[in-house]
Amino acid sequence: MKYFNSLFLLVALSIFAISCDDDEPTVTPDDTVQDTYKYDGDWEGTYDGDDTGTISITIDNNGKLTGTGYSNSTSANFQITGTVSEEGVFENTTTSIGTDFIGTMGELYASGTYHNKGTGITGGWTAAKQ
Repeated sequence: MKYFNSLFLLVALSIFAISCDDDEPTVTPDDTVQDTYKYDGDWEGTYDGDDTGTISITIDNNGKLTGTGYSNSTSANFQITGTVSEEGVFENTTTSIGTDFIGTMGELYASGTYHNKGTGITGGWTAAKQ
């Protein structure tokens, strides 16, 4: 009987040890993904005001925004970088010429304002998801 109790205890402990193995991956803060999937994709738009032109941006599924713009007044291209929050708010979105774009996004349309502190130009912009 002592043999069966020892064998039972050994089997029970083995099963317990195997069933407690941590199969779940460990998630670190850097592994988290923003819920910005509804904004990801390509967007095309225009801006007007003190300057006019076009913008073309891409947003990835983590909310990273990259793109280009074209200024009609300077006949030059510029780069756009920034992020979009889960709520669709442009965050830290600026251009290679120092213009800040502020705005909000819906699932299909976006709009806001722009301002360049160095030159003082301001205006509005709109974009649509492609």
